[in-house]
Amino acid sequence: MLLKNIVFNYLGTGVVGIVNIISLSLYLKLFGIESWGLIATYTALINLVMIAELGISQIYISEYSKTENQKKLFRTYQLALGFVAAIATSLIVLGVVVFGLYTKIASNIYQQWGIMLLSMTLAILNLINNFYYTNLIAKQNMIEQNIRWIVFVFVKNTLALALVSYVSAMPIVYFIAFCLVSLMEVFFNEWLTRGVKLQKKIAISEIWNIIKKCSGLSLSIAAGILVFNLDRLILPTLINSATFGVYATVTTLGLYFLQLQYPITKALFPYIAKKMYFDKVEGDRLVFQQALLLGFLMLPPLVLAAAFSKDILNLYSVPNELMAAAIRLFDGMLLAVLINAIYHVFYMRMVIERKTRVIFFINLTAFIVTLGILFWLGKESPFLAGFCCWIIASCTQLFGAIVFYRIGSKRGF
Repeated sequence: MLLKNIVFNYLGTGVVGIVNIISLSLYLKLFGIESWGLIATYTALINLVMIAELGISQIYISEYSKTENQKKLFRTYQLALGFVAAIATSLIVLGVVVFGLYTKIASNIYQQWGIMLLSMTLAILNLINNFYYTNLIAKQNMIEQNIRWIVFVFVKNTLALALVSYVSAMPIVYFIAFCLVSLMEVFFNEWLTRGVKLQKKIAISEIWNIIKKCSGLSLSIAAGILVFNLDRLILPTLINSATFGVYATVTTLGLYFLQLQYPITKALFPYIAKKMYFDKVEGDRLVFQQALLLGFLMLPPLVLAAAFSKDILNLYSVPNELMAAAIRLFDGMLLAVLINAIYHVFYMRMVIERKTRVIFFINLTAFIVTLGILFWLGKESPFLAGFCCWIIASCTQLFGAIVFYRIGSKRGF
């Protein structure tokens, strides 16, 4: 089953990757590179909301194989996620308003209130849909999960391209299209999950207990997600929209390669959690096996992309005067992707073992370093700042995890 799940995860990621890569080239032609920079900025805000999902989902997968009442577990975690999602989106909007009133950091690009409302709506819809897919991952039913994922990614981009082409080439139209299809996706996923019914109502105390249980990991993950979204949140306030549009295009392409690790981690996470809990398999052995698998599957496409980085970026309208800086950023992201994948070998084990303090300390360190680099280099050399941020943040995470398992874990940290 594990091999089959990995294969279908790669097929799903491959198809979605092709759809996204083709769509990106069409979006750039329709919107122009400056408007795409605006979309990328609000997409980074959506990624911040996804912080609410990761801690809950990862603990849900870890708990799924340990409980007999899986229907109740699903609905309880789902309600907890909905509550946290509403709080997260409200805090982001409030934060932008406060910063806009008292500083200049939220001015201009963050004052698109129609897009802000739609992007936060999309974030909540994404959280709801992702949890349905998390449930399928916990069941190790990757075939159905990937089929649903592929279909709706294709429909979202198709509708967005159609509306932008024939209605209006405005960024707000992009978010309207994605919100409409995501809402359909929620109804469809709930219809397929309609058999999950409970005999008793879920108490508020049960939901609160889950939020408390997941808060430590969610906070730790929050710092990690912030690290890899800070560049697209801060640089729009430091550089002109045209330059940021190019930067956002390069980072969007780089992030597609980050998805190469997800097929393996999606299949391995519930598998490892079950092995360590029921079969008492030693984490060290599983980590070594996973590291070999990740290296074997990820290294070839990353090397190939680096070898043809200029040709790839030429396909996405990167201007000649920024090409050298864009290539350096793109190559740096590819290296960071590989380092981050190796870090995730340790990360999954830390999640299963509930080492949330360690994850938080590692991510907080990377966050502080990244923030300093962006404000030091971001205005004058944004592409160099991005290159340094991605490489140094990834190395910080990996080094921190290795130090913990070599030194800290033996001292009971």
